Amino acid sequence: MAYVSGTVTADELSALAANAPILCVKNALDDRAADSKWTTTGTDAGADISEAGYEAHKAHGRYSAVPTRAADQAPDVSAVYLNVNLTDTLGNLIDMVAILGHNFGDVAGTVTVEVMIDDNSNFDNGTGTRKVLATFTPTTNQRLVSLDLNAADERYTNVKWLRVKVSSTSPFNATNVLPHIGYLLLGRRRQLSAKGNEPITLLSLSTKKKVFTADDGSTSDFVSAERRATGRFAWTSQLGSDKFSMDDYQTLLSWYREGGHKRAFLWIEDPTAAPAYAPWAKTGASYGFEGTQTSDVYDIGLSWGEQKPYVDPEANP
Repeated sequence: MAYVSGTVTADELSALAANAPILCVKNALDDRAADSKWTTTGTDAGADISEAGYEAHKAHGRYSAVPTRAADQAPDVSAVYLNVNLTDTLGNLIDMVAILGHNFGDVAGTVTVEVMIDDNSNFDNGTGTRKVLATFTPTTNQRLVSLDLNAADERYTNVKWLRVKVSSTSPFNATNVLPHIGYLLLGRRRQLSAKGNEPITLLSLSTKKKVFTADDGSTSDFVSAERRATGRFAWTSQLGSDKFSMDDYQTLLSWYREGGHKRAFLWIEDPTAAPAYAPWAKTGASYGFEGTQTSDVYDIGLSWGEQKPYVDPEANP
C-alpha cells in the first residue's frame, strides 16, 4: 500500500504562525511490523550493525536518555542508516519530526541528517516514491525539530518504510565519536489555538539534589536532576469557537486519548520562535489534565515535569 500525503490544515498553520503551542505524544514508530536496525546500505535487506547495548529499538523506546547507535565499522564508513519497518495504517499520521538525545554536535566533520520515507524497502527511488521529510545539519547536541515536512507543510499516512541517514564529511569511528540517537519521533501534532492564560515561562527550572554533611560540617552535593523544566497551564476554551475556528478542549482531549496522560510527550511552547526548545515532558500522578464546564465554556488545566535529557542544558551548555 502506498503512503498518502496531504497538508496541514490552514487553521493549524494560522495557529502555528501565531506561535501557539504544540503537543505530540503519538509516534508512528510505536507501531512496527518488524524490529528496527542500523545498516550501512540503507535498505531493509542490509545486515543489522547495531552495537550491543545500543540496539536500534531504543530509538523508539521513549527513554530518550538511553541512546542507540551503529557499531564501529572496519573499514570506516561515513554514512549509517536507521531503518524502520512501520505498520502502514491510516492511524499512523505523520506531520512532524523530532530527534532527541543525539550527539551529532560531537561527531567529527560536517554532519547531515536526513529523514526519509518510501513505498519500497530498498529506497532506490526507482519508482520516484522516496521522499525526504526533513534535513538537518546540526553543529550542537540540541534536539532537532521539523514542523514543515518536505518544506511544504505536508502530513502523511500509510507510511511503510522509514529511514534516518546520518552522514559526515569525516569517517565514523571510535576516535571521531560514533553518532547516536536517543529518541526518534515521527508524530501527529496537536496544535492549540493560543497560549494559555498562564503560559509557561521557559526558565521555570529546578534542580534536585541531596546534601551530605560531614562530621566537620563541610558539605557535598549529589545532583540528580539539574535544570529540569516544569510547566503548569490554564486555558479558557469556548467550545468549538476558539481562535482560528479551532477547539482547544477537543485538541487536548485527543492528545489525552492518544496517551498524553501516561506517556512522555513533546511540548513546544514557541513553535515558530524556538521549536527546538521543546521539553520531553510527562504529566504527574494525577494525570495533570482537568476540565470543568460552565455552559459551553471549558476551564482546562495541564501540568507536567520534564524527562531526560533536559532541554535547557542543550540550549545553554
